Amino acid sequence: MPVRPSRSSRRGISCPPNAGILREIFFGVHRLGELKRALGISGNILTARLNQLTELGLVERQAYRPNPLIKSQLLRGIFLKT
Repeated sequence: MPVRPSRSSRRGISCPPNAGILREIFFGVHRLGELKRALGISGNILTARLNQLTELGLVERQAYRPNPLIKSQLLRGIFLKT
């Protein structure tokens, strides 16, 4: 028997702004700042919509940390992977 999406997940997908968010995520845009630039919407609206999509189980939240070089590493000329 095929699995049918729930009514709430269909509602989340059918909303045009949410569909745009899901499209960008599908094509490889994963970070909040990149999504804001790609979609041209404000951060608080994007965050609210992403929280809604997370509650529906359509997206998963992952913490990330860009690997900036520490100031002391730059001064000594040492580039370490952290």
